[in-house]
Amino acid sequence: GLLPWSGVWGAGPDFRSEIAPLLAKRCLSCHAGESPAGGLSLTTEAFAQRGGESGPALDAAQPLDSALWRRIEAAEMPPEEPLSAEERALIQAWLEAGASWTETI
Repeated sequence: GLLPWSGVWGAGPDFRSEIAPLLAKRCLSCHAGESPAGGLSLTTEAFAQRGGESGPALDAAQPLDSALWRRIEAAEMPPEEPLSAEERALIQAWLEAGASWTETI
């Protein structure tokens, strides 16, 4: 099941070993490069916060209200093969822990 929020910011999944590889594998084929889908690049925190045509993708103050999470939770992204329950739980835990983005993917 989904992980309950521990209430401790920064105690979530490790960005480098868990989140970055997931984003690279499941998101960056469309959301990277010179002309990313929807104008949204997910290669850096700054790009995610700036967002694309639909506005900011990541809201650091309210990560679970972010467009990134809403699209993932609604199984809209990735469109051809939405994230699995395990992948969604990992992203949710990362967002709940403050969405620490430690490096460029």
